Amino acid sequence: MKAFFWNIRSVNTQKAFHRVQMLHRHLKFFLIAFMEPFLDSRHIDKYKRRLGMQVAGFNCNGKIWFFVNDGIEVEVLMNSIGVTLKLTFLDKAKWGDFNVILHEEEMIGGFPVHQTEVEDFAFCKNSCDLQDIDFRGSPFTWWNGRAVEDCIFKRLDRILVNNQLQEWLVEQHWNTEFVGDAFITFKLKMKKLKAALSVWSKETFSDIFKQLTIREDIVKIKEQLFEENPCEVNRMVLQQAQAEFKRYMHFEEEFWKQKAGVKWQSEGDRNTRFFHSLVNGRRKRMQLNRIQNDEGAWLEDRDQISAVAIDFYQQQFSSEQTSSDYSILEHVRDIIGADVYNVVKAFFDGQTLPKSVTHTNLVLLPKKEIINNFSDLRPISLSNFINKIITKVIHDRLESILPSLISQNQSDFVKGRNIIENVLLTQAVVADIRKRGRPANVVIKLDMAKAYDRSLGIFASADQWSLQRIIKILYEYEAVSGQKINAHKSDFYMYKRISNELVNEVQQITGFSKSEFPFTYLGCPVFHARKQKIFYRDMIKKVRDKLQA
Repeated sequence: MKAFFWNIRSVNTQKAFHRVQMLHRHLKFFLIAFMEPFLDSRHIDKYKRRLGMQVAGFNCNGKIWFFVNDGIEVEVLMNSIGVTLKLTFLDKAKWGDFNVILHEEEMIGGFPVHQTEVEDFAFCKNSCDLQDIDFRGSPFTWWNGRAVEDCIFKRLDRILVNNQLQEWLVEQHWNTEFVGDAFITFKLKMKKLKAALSVWSKETFSDIFKQLTIREDIVKIKEQLFEENPCEVNRMVLQQAQAEFKRYMHFEEEFWKQKAGVKWQSEGDRNTRFFHSLVNGRRKRMQLNRIQNDEGAWLEDRDQISAVAIDFYQQQFSSEQTSSDYSILEHVRDIIGADVYNVVKAFFDGQTLPKSVTHTNLVLLPKKEIINNFSDLRPISLSNFINKIITKVIHDRLESILPSLISQNQSDFVKGRNIIENVLLTQAVVADIRKRGRPANVVIKLDMAKAYDRSLGIFASADQWSLQRIIKILYEYEAVSGQKINAHKSDFYMYKRISNELVNEVQQITGFSKSEFPFTYLGCPVFHARKQKIFYRDMIKKVRDKLQA
């Protein structure tokens, strides 16, 4: 649906009003508004009939007329210099001749703009969470009627809307009746809404990068025309082209912000190159051009890599835990809430989840900079948000009893516990590894193939019986849990002055190789000697890379 707003400057001009009628017949506006009609407001009903509108009204001084189509309830909330209406599907929208600009780009000629002149209007706009809606045509709505040096153009008329205008699009395409159970109904509504949002995006923004290139070329042409003939008309045309170019620059910046997913960058900084390089850097790291199979052979063919990936993860994983982020529902809760409730209730009533809910996309994230095989990648599951809601409900119901079922040794993923305690405990134990004992102390660092955190530390004696018992228990754990230990990535650590004979005995019993301190546990270096700067090199590099990304 479309709205039409025009600073018409005399509605009684037949040529101007005829243009409005022709546009309305073609585009079928649901709302038409005129600023400065230059006609007594008692004539408004005549123009309402000529436009075929249901409701007509005007502001207190008659300088703003508005017409609303049939089927839309209208309530005037504020009637002053501007006018605020409440429409059933738009909630609040405000337009009017505000007699103030927001930026110096909204003016040509006249005295320079001082920030103090626009602070009150900008504060009011931000406090009410209002946004300018997009427009077509000249960026200026007022001209002082003079020429050459005395000519002044300003954008004094504007339309401001809140988030309810955007939510209306969701509501309009969601509230449709479908026949079927809760799951089928929800799927069909999602499909219909997705199609509507795709059309809206295409009509509103089109191809952002193509449009940006076109508008950049237009600005260059208009600049050349203005240099050849620096008249006020060419200046206004150039200003309009620059405004369109800046608008699409804003769209491009928002696009790269969303792609980059960076929340800590200050909102006020325009830095499209930063977001673009961040996304490209992430894409470069995510590219997988070759991989090593179980036999150690390198594969570069795409089909071979795909086949090895499927085989590897079919052996490693049978299910994945999903996260819970429902921020998408924040602005449309009242619209889709009932359908979401029906879907969740249907599940707890015993209905089987259809593929449209259980379907997930698996994405492989690198665990380290250099990728050799698939064990260096961590798969995450991009699940349907309905699936996450059901999981969250189950979690909330179990939350009260989980602390009594989970051992106190589990220090992470439990409310009130902190995994950093494991790092401190490990460092405290390792610090005493050089102390004499019979037999010597040993630290076994396991690499778990099916764990959120791969590292698991075991502190033991190098006694033959103790080590054999530990290995036996690990084999039993693998059989019961389904988790596997990467023997070629697991190792053990001992004090450097231990005899080679004892080291070989530990290696033969465990099947693991001996490594040297320090080792990394949960991202932190663990060692028994004096602190050295080189131990923290990897940690410092991660922080520096994050700051310089």
